[in-house]
Amino acid sequence: MKKTKKLVLAAMFCAFCCIGTMIHIPAGPTLGYVHLGDAFVLLSGVLLGPVTGGLSAAIGSSLADLVNGYAIWIPGTFVTKGFSAVICSLLFCSLKKMSSKEKKSNLRNTFILSGIFGELVMLVGYFCYEVLLLMMSSGSHASLSTACATSLMNVPFNLIQALFAIVLIQLILPILLRIEDVRNIIHKK
Repeated sequence: MKKTKKLVLAAMFCAFCCIGTMIHIPAGPTLGYVHLGDAFVLLSGVLLGPVTGGLSAAIGSSLADLVNGYAIWIPGTFVTKGFSAVICSLLFCSLKKMSSKEKKSNLRNTFILSGIFGELVMLVGYFCYEVLLLMMSSGSHASLSTACATSLMNVPFNLIQALFAIVLIQLILPILLRIEDVRNIIHKK
């Protein structure tokens, strides 16, 4: 892919991740929220590769935290969303190479499986970061068990967000596959 085209796609997915994350529904006991951004995080990893996709996802999602007033979450978001896109990208490429067929249903399964692992990274990453935040922000430095118990209350909301992202990708995929450049990117991997 030419450098200019890849740069434009990276900026576009950065914006998609940001806007998708800004469109959210507040949820959870620690002021978290459920949003559309994770679908674009996973897609940026698959379409742009691990490095460019990971950076687009990390920057776009972090910008949404900044704009939405969740600045304390920026470091956790940057690492978690970036790594989520990287894992999704690497797994998608590996599964695609192992697959001998180019059927759409096989492609869907590859997206689903790589998306699940990408979202597992999100679940674990946010859980760990939230535990860290709770332990650091507590006046009496909350115990690890208290921080873990509180953080566990957000896991169902993050799981809903993860499932929503995977379902949204399945709805977007047929539309994306109609675009020749996207088809070429996906089938090259």
